[in-house]
Formats: sequence, C-alpha cells, structure tokens
Amino acid sequence: MKTFAAGSLSVNIPAGRTTVAVVDGAIVGFMSVSEATGCSWINHLYLHPAWIGRGIGTRLLELARGELSPPIRLYTFQENQRARTFYERRGFTAVSFTDGSGNEEKSPDVLYEWRPAAEASSPSTSPRRPA
Repeated sequence: MKTFAAGSLSVNIPAGRTTVAVVDGAIVGFMSVSEATGCSWINHLYLHPAWIGRGIGTRLLELARGELSPPIRLYTFQENQRARTFYERRGFTAVSFTDGSGNEEKSPDVLYEWRPAAEASSPSTSPRRPA
C-alpha cells in the first residue's frame, strides 16, 4: 500500500493503478483504481479545489470507463453533495447507503455503481468494499 500526502491530506492507496493529472507541471488531481472479482473500483478520485469544474474529473472518469471492466463502483460520503451530483450526472447510480461504520472516518457513505447503458438495468447485489 502506498501513501499520498500533500499538506494535511494523507490517503492510503491500495495496490492498483494510479493516474495523476498534471497541468503545466503541477499536480492538480489523481485517481486510484483497482479490480476485484466481479467489479472494478475507483478507490480515490481527488482534485485540487482550484481545478474543480474544469473537466479534469470527467476526463479521469472517462479514462476509468475505458480501462476498467464494469461494473465500476466507488464510495463517497453522503454529506458530499457536490461529489454525489458529479457522479450521478455522469451515470453512476446509488446502490446502497451505510451508517459509516465500515469506513475509517465513521461517516455515512453511499456506494455508487456505473454500468454501460445495456447493463444498467440490473445492478449487482454485492456491495463489498475493495480489499
């Protein structure tokens, strides 16, 4: 497991693949993904606040859709309405809500899943977190 640290942010990145978004030599975001039996995961997708709303998050999601096997899953916090709206506008569907007891922060979260349009009508019933 690798750790990414910038200022007060410290994120554990599970074994998998990480894409770093760089603009004019500066890191402006990153996405870490992994594959598990039956699904793929976006484990982390973070952007520098100054770069939100400039299409970088969308490009990272497009990259994930092009490289990962569906369904693609991710968690975000229930209170993060901006992230929830972002994922929902890009075709992710909320498939389960938790009380947060299963995450480090103990904050209620929501599991999102994306499937290609032809598969979207049959979401999976296995919302296990990636290892």
